[in-house]
Amino acid sequence: IKANPKDSVGYVRYAKVLTRLRRPDEAAAKIKEITKYVPDFPVNKEIARIYSNLGQINEAVDFYAHENLDNLDSEDLKDYATDLFLKHQYKESLDVAKYGYNKYPKLAPMSRLALYNCVELKEFKEAYRYGNHLFNDTEQHNDTWADQYYMALACQGAGQAGLAIDWFRRCTQADDIAPRERNESYRSIAKLYQELGDYDLASKTYDQLYEVQKAENNISAQDINLHAR
Repeated sequence: IKANPKDSVGYVRYAKVLTRLRRPDEAAAKIKEITKYVPDFPVNKEIARIYSNLGQINEAVDFYAHENLDNLDSEDLKDYATDLFLKHQYKESLDVAKYGYNKYPKLAPMSRLALYNCVELKEFKEAYRYGNHLFNDTEQHNDTWADQYYMALACQGAGQAGLAIDWFRRCTQADDIAPRERNESYRSIAKLYQELGDYDLASKTYDQLYEVQKAENNISAQDINLHAR
């Protein structure tokens, strides 16, 4: 920085070191020093990155909101949309995800976040479209149980019962799925079979759910009641 105060590289690297030391406010102040010599430097973007990397999503969103989306690369757009999603600002997150989707259509995070947000907003047909793109038209995409779960919800909401059952079934077989979503997947499968008039398979699905719950000593009265019905 002393050798060339007009070169932003030194400030950015200094800020990264402070970020690793978990001193984000000092890191942000160091970034702001650049504007003395480079007035048009994208300060908001760099500071947003600092807070996002430390999981301080409120601060990250505030700084990202003051940056033009055109100045954000794919990682910035992913982090911005993710932080908004975690704040339950689904409409705003979807807007950023759509922008990223149009700019980087082959990158999985953009389709993933569009899928998740559309499901939360109950825009199931759009969610189904983004889900199809995520699983079939993105590069280097590794499925997660959450991807499968949101795709199942999208299919269910879009009236694609058969596809929804298939996706929920994949969720029940995922080793790392959260217990709550795993159990909800079984219940959703049973409900879908019931709506299709196949009570035999609906009942067998509850039997499968019980086998999983027995190991946790966690069979609920609600599940027994639904099974009996």
